[in-house]
Amino acid sequence: MSEHTMQRHAHPMMFLLLLTLLLSTVRPASSLGAGSENDSASVLPFVTTDAVVTRHPVTGKTTREAGVIEDLAGNEVQLRRAGGRRVDHIYLRDIADLQFRKSAEHDAGLLLLAEGNWEKALTALDSAAQTEQRDWVQREVQASAAATLLALKRHTEVIERIEKIAESDPDTRHVGLLPLVWDERLPPEERFQSPPSDMKSPSLIRRLTAASSLLQNPRHETAAIGVLTELRKCEHPRIQELAEIQLWRLEILKPEELRKSDVRFRQLRTTDFDQQIRGAAEFVTGRALMQQFDFDAAALCLMWMPAMTPADRATAAASLNDAAVALTKSGQIAAAAQVRQELLSRFPETSTASRVAAAEPESQINP
Repeated sequence: MSEHTMQRHAHPMMFLLLLTLLLSTVRPASSLGAGSENDSASVLPFVTTDAVVTRHPVTGKTTREAGVIEDLAGNEVQLRRAGGRRVDHIYLRDIADLQFRKSAEHDAGLLLLAEGNWEKALTALDSAAQTEQRDWVQREVQASAAATLLALKRHTEVIERIEKIAESDPDTRHVGLLPLVWDERLPPEERFQSPPSDMKSPSLIRRLTAASSLLQNPRHETAAIGVLTELRKCEHPRIQELAEIQLWRLEILKPEELRKSDVRFRQLRTTDFDQQIRGAAEFVTGRALMQQFDFDAAALCLMWMPAMTPADRATAAASLNDAAVALTKSGQIAAAAQVRQELLSRFPETSTASRVAAAEPESQINP
């Protein structure tokens, strides 16, 4: 077993461009205190193997708490503190870092995923899943496998993995990995193609992905809007949020209905979402800002997904390219060129990179 640290990373090139935007992510302290106690004592001898590093929402100061992570589900981590009697409930949004032990296969899979060796990563992660006994780590392994399948464009299998995770964690943050359509301009091979029948599925996850896939289809638009509107009222907050952001797309598809006041509200609303879901919200908001000719603000929004949550590689590449266009239109030619080079370097297999490499006019479809 090896000690492994799970951290949130942004790509180094992006930090300066994202600084202004990321400063807006400061949130109020959690209302669920990190000192909630559980009187039940552990039957087994207590062995400290894990740690949670929290960040103060105002000062940014980090604090490391050692213990054993007993669960990671919904929006919180449960950490049994040293001594074995006290269990802290800590909001994910307050956590800067999780440290815990992983199998060699799990570590290898994550490394291969980071290197873009997706087939081998999937093999390693599936091997890790066969031996992992901790339920919450099993979900993390399955989520990494889902990210790998997303990169491989095996969209149906991604949905199956997320459904498996949701069986034991209905409010899982990993729904942010679902292959939802955020950019209807992408070619069909880079978008999930759902059968209309899935909009009537008993699975909320399948209904969400189907409505997302069919929202831009004139034949199914009304039904898709109906499904997304229903999901906005479901009992699972993250599915609610994804349905909400999907409905924002309507004003991208119908720009005549786009109002500045709505876009301004969404710029503020994006900071309410956790990291995985926020990438999509920033992308849709960035496209709306492009339509309103607010190119500086658009560029910041459009840099968020490729910097922070690039698992959906096709959309992340499109977002980078739109950011480059926004920078060009705002007169930042050198920055735009740098962003396009980043696109070619990080997402070479995407259709967007192919267009940029071919130097097509504006290197994009109209925003």
